[in-house]
Amino acid sequence: MGFGQDDYVKKSLLTMYAKCFIFNEFASKTSVPRNVLIATKAHQGNSEGALRLFVKMHHSGFEFDHFSFSGALAGSNLATLEEGQQIHSSIIKLGFASDQHAANAATDVYGKCGDTIDVLKILPQPINRSMLSWNILISGFSRHVYCKEAIETFNEIDQIGEWPEHVTFVSLLSACNHGGVIDEGLSYICSMMSEFGVTQGIHHCVCIIDLLGLSGWLSEAEKFITEMPVSPNDLIWRSKEVLPSYRH
Repeated sequence: MGFGQDDYVKKSLLTMYAKCFIFNEFASKTSVPRNVLIATKAHQGNSEGALRLFVKMHHSGFEFDHFSFSGALAGSNLATLEEGQQIHSSIIKLGFASDQHAANAATDVYGKCGDTIDVLKILPQPINRSMLSWNILISGFSRHVYCKEAIETFNEIDQIGEWPEHVTFVSLLSACNHGGVIDEGLSYICSMMSEFGVTQGIHHCVCIIDLLGLSGWLSEAEKFITEMPVSPNDLIWRSKEVLPSYRH
């Protein structure tokens, strides 16, 4: 068929092999297959390997694109914040600061580390934010128990007319759980479908069960389990097994 040398065909093949931990070498002189390798290592949890490939790519003279940066930043974690900051500096120097993919990846790194000041510096103005940017912001607030800020951000989404998603509510309900705000959590879980058309999923329900249990509302937590619209799985059973310990 003659597609053997097409970079995007190679990329698709490489993604398939990479997911099976099989890495083939291609003779391509573009950054495409290397970006896939970086992203794959990052998503497999091998952050050190992803960053090492990123540095090797730079030293080998390959040009970066937004996929290079987003893949490398996906490999950054709390132990490698300094590397994440260095990659973000490269994003700015090489003119990718306005690229939404690269900016979201950098925002996610800072958000995971609780650096909300830099998160807000990177994000575009609210009216220009993608839903992914909003989700990253709420997730960052939730992760570091900034419940009030997470709720305020959700209200801001609603005010500008954006439509929250499944992931938005997972982060929002997680923030309510961490903050111990029962009324708000129950209000959001009820309004998901009725106001925003988002179906309750297992992760939403786990947040509510934990919120009720940790707050001592044990009978309400058990009732919620029996009435929730999704079938219980291991996450639910683990929460339910812990409920009796909340009494002590």
